[in-house]
Amino acid sequence: VYSNRIVLENEYVKYTAEAKPASSYTADDAVVTVQAAGGVGKGGTYQFIIRPIEGENAALLGVQELPTAVTPVDPDRFGEWGGSAWQIADPAGAAFDTGVFSGLSTGWYQIAVRPMLGVDAEAPENPADSQGNMEALFALYETFAGAQKEFNAAQTGNTESGIRLAAQRLEKEIDAALQAWRRADAGEKAAAYEAYKAAVGNDQTVLDALSAWEQTGFSNRGKTDYLTAVRGYTAERAAAEAQQRFDAAEADLTAKQSAYETELARLNAITDQYYEDHPEAWGNATTDRFYVPYFYVGGQIMPYDLIYEDDGTVVAPYSATKLTLHEDTRKLLIERNQTQNVILRSSSVFVLIPAGTLAEDDDVDAMKMHFVALTGDAENAVVRWTGENGESELVAWSYVTDTSVSYIAFRAGTYDIVYHPVSFNDVPDTHWGADEVLFTGVREMFEGIGGNRFDPTGTMSRAMFVTVLGRLAGIDTEAYDRKVFDDVDPGKWYGAYVAWAAENGIVNGVGNNRFDPDAPVTREQICTMLIRYLDAFGFTLPEGGAQTAFPDEGQIGAWALESVRRFQSLNIVEGNEHGFFLPKRNASRAEAAAIYARLIITIFEAYGA
Repeated sequence: VYSNRIVLENEYVKYTAEAKPASSYTADDAVVTVQAAGGVGKGGTYQFIIRPIEGENAALLGVQELPTAVTPVDPDRFGEWGGSAWQIADPAGAAFDTGVFSGLSTGWYQIAVRPMLGVDAEAPENPADSQGNMEALFALYETFAGAQKEFNAAQTGNTESGIRLAAQRLEKEIDAALQAWRRADAGEKAAAYEAYKAAVGNDQTVLDALSAWEQTGFSNRGKTDYLTAVRGYTAERAAAEAQQRFDAAEADLTAKQSAYETELARLNAITDQYYEDHPEAWGNATTDRFYVPYFYVGGQIMPYDLIYEDDGTVVAPYSATKLTLHEDTRKLLIERNQTQNVILRSSSVFVLIPAGTLAEDDDVDAMKMHFVALTGDAENAVVRWTGENGESELVAWSYVTDTSVSYIAFRAGTYDIVYHPVSFNDVPDTHWGADEVLFTGVREMFEGIGGNRFDPTGTMSRAMFVTVLGRLAGIDTEAYDRKVFDDVDPGKWYGAYVAWAAENGIVNGVGNNRFDPDAPVTREQICTMLIRYLDAFGFTLPEGGAQTAFPDEGQIGAWALESVRRFQSLNIVEGNEHGFFLPKRNASRAEAAAIYARLIITIFEAYGA
């Protein structure tokens, strides 16, 4: 912190400058905050200048010379701060006495402050008593900033993915209106139909398709034609509404930006004219030099190094010069992890620590392994967790390549890579799912059926699928020993996994408090249970690509349709050789393994691992 003061006729201008250091010698992420007080007139608002100088002993320009452009000492390092112009107090912080300068590199700077003479800080009771005030300017800035935020949102909404999401929301609204109409009593049927017509904007194509579907007795074939009409309508409407919102936001932003910048220029001109008409007022300004440091603490990651993602995830960036967490950083990550995901990331290691994992004394650094590039055989490599008492487990949520490793750390401890090769006599390399079966086998998510066989075409029971999901989640089976369904014995090999899935809303049973554990799991059930798992534990799926609907989409249960669509858009599920999804068909063990393997890789890719 550096302070400077100048006294003039028992009045003085005082400023205090504080710097957030640059993260390294070459970084341009330092921030300098300058707060001023005093001065003849005591208007309460100020203008500021900061410019780089050659060093501690460099000559300072007089405050009257500063608005003249100055060649930067090092253009690559100082960029836009090579020239100088008087800048107003920080409008974003609405502080009349504070200037904020960001994007600075380490080095020496000249800072100057002058009262913004001729301009009031707050609006006077009688507007005729003032040429202008900063309070009104800041109000214009606030509306400008709000317009900028709305423009950014409208711009995002006008992209292909934004329009697609809006169309999906419209589809849900239309489906809700449709179901309300179909369920309505006779006396409420007409009103419900009018509400449905409003939901579809009285689009005749959709209404005709609904009528045709109704005439077929709401058959699956008629439903496919109806859904096609709805999607055509929602896509067109979403695009039109997005463009309309964007155009309105753009016009509003232009108007409010112009209003702010016009008033800003007017107020600056008032002060410039005041100093020109009253040159003695320059004695009321002050200037001095200030050093912006850069920070390096024994190769440690400091709290200000942490990155906060839009979804609340906190990222600790490891590098060749920052190998460990500072103690304050460790404590902050543990505090944040009570409600937020934490990511430990380096160029070759990605570790996701789910919210609620860390406890007060946990060694967070130890949860990030030291990775050495592999020389091959990565397909047989898997991450292993080891606890403080020496117990260990393979981590199903892990993905190893020759040059990187990604894994989810569900508990404190240490993590490393081990080789766990597997092979099955009935899954040759030519099998369509050989890679996925190997992927899940290496992680011990699936077990063979004996005789070194996997049984790729065998069906998978509901109990078996939930057990694999629980292994993927790394649950503590001893914590789930209660009976949740009448037909599930807690002591069975799958009992704890079913209890865990039920308690977390992943499975709901088949009715009458039964789970039917031995029944085969269907392809649409797999999609639904996995989506519920991802949503329950805060995993983020990336935006998928546009896909043509499965020809048999009409056969997919309404409760499973959105889940299947999400997985189809990411190629986690695919149709057969004819493109059919076959939602009611029992899933084979190879199909389930393929879905799990693709899901794990997709999730890590979504996080940029």
